[in-house]
Amino acid sequence: MLIDVHNHFYPPEYLDALGDEDSVVRVTMDEAGNPCVHYPGDYNVAVRGHRDIAYRADVLVRDGVDTQVITLTTPGTHVEPPTRAVRLARLVNDAFAAIVRERGPRFAALATLPLCDPAASVTELRRAVEQLHFPGAMLFSNVNGVALADERFEPLYTEADRLGAVLHIHPTSPVGVEAMTDYWLMPLVGFLFDTTLAAAK
Repeated sequence: MLIDVHNHFYPPEYLDALGDEDSVVRVTMDEAGNPCVHYPGDYNVAVRGHRDIAYRADVLVRDGVDTQVITLTTPGTHVEPPTRAVRLARLVNDAFAAIVRERGPRFAALATLPLCDPAASVTELRRAVEQLHFPGAMLFSNVNGVALADERFEPLYTEADRLGAVLHIHPTSPVGVEAMTDYWLMPLVGFLFDTTLAAAK
């Protein structure tokens, strides 16, 4: 069995919410009609496979991938104010749950958490595991500059342990990103160092 454990998907509901509400994340369209998700330090182009789950499923069949674990990539919801972050995280997780329900076992998902609100993250992780039946969640390598080792996240780790939940660390804009604006150094170098630092601490 071939399982792809690192892949990202922008639910259309999430992209619509970014365009409909006042957000720190800006969405534009490129010449090919793909949404471009702009956030501090970087941007992502949501090509068809990042936003069209039927197309994604066809690609997996074509390439012989049995199961793919989908997650929401950068910028995540934690770059938003806490109330909005909670709302967006629930929206994304509900969309992922619908995909898994309708298209499993082709797809599995890890939850998105509103990490700027640690208490709400505990609640959402519990909901994702107990109600949506996700195996765990994806964390970013820092939360708006705060290390994952910060004590404010300890209740989240305690709850993850109680639930037997997987926590996957994914890179995001590192502290000191201002020094990495040339030569695409932020993703090429910054991501590696920030993820390593998060895991080491």
